Amino acid sequence: MVWLRRAIGVIFATAVAIGAGLVFLTVAALADPVTRAAGFALIQFAVWALADADIVDGLNGGGLSALTGFVWMAIVTVCAVPVVAVASIGEVAQSARAFLV
Repeated sequence: MVWLRRAIGVIFATAVAIGAGLVFLTVAALADPVTRAAGFALIQFAVWALADADIVDGLNGGGLSALTGFVWMAIVTVCAVPVVAVASIGEVAQSARAFLV
């Protein structure tokens, strides 16, 4: 049952690390003036592009769902994928060490 306790610990630690990364990156982006200006410009561009698409295609163009999907993909790519990759590599290394010793 040691493996179950370890698995639960890794899952909990991964969830905490992803949440902390999300909070830290948001605070860092808001604190840095260059990143804040770039983020504001990107949001402004996305809103205007979405408004233009709604004017041309009508309200059922699917632009908002595409923008939401892109933002979700960016958050997962930046915050979750590195943490999960490092946790997986660490668990494989732990298993290999236990197997070799």
